[in-house]
Amino acid sequence: MCYKMELGMIAAVIIAAGVVLALAEFILWWRSHSRSYDSQNTESWLEDFSSAAYRPMIRLAEPDDAGFLAAQRGVDEAARYRRWQRRALRSYLRRLARDFQHLHTLAAAAPWRRLKFLLSVWRVEVRLAFSGVLPGAIDLRPLLVTMDDLAAQARNRRHTQI
Repeated sequence: MCYKMELGMIAAVIIAAGVVLALAEFILWWRSHSRSYDSQNTESWLEDFSSAAYRPMIRLAEPDDAGFLAAQRGVDEAARYRRWQRRALRSYLRRLARDFQHLHTLAAAAPWRRLKFLLSVWRVEVRLAFSGVLPGAIDLRPLLVTMDDLAAQARNRRHTQI
């Protein structure tokens, strides 16, 4: 009897978490679609947007540089460099998330895309937080592909509106 109650409680918590996530996603979607952007600046920004600006993130996610530096200059220098790498990568991620929000609004993309993107960014953040325990490179290419796809969708939407 107690086992069934525990399963029911776990299911209730999972369902509640799903409802909260869906509600949060809807609120973010609604807020982003209720904003108005300056159309001239937006048009210029959209045409100039390129995920190439985020390619240095891929190199920053590589752990090999710190290993090389440790062999050349010592463990302390490598640890300091790794901390700098993580800070720089987080800065890129914040900018990427901001640009994603803008592209998502311009493309009038489905709310699930934002949730999927946010979960991907959170996954990267977790990997960064536990980089000592979870060694290895973080693959950021899917995030950049998502940005390119969304930019193309936003450009297509802008051209059909004109």
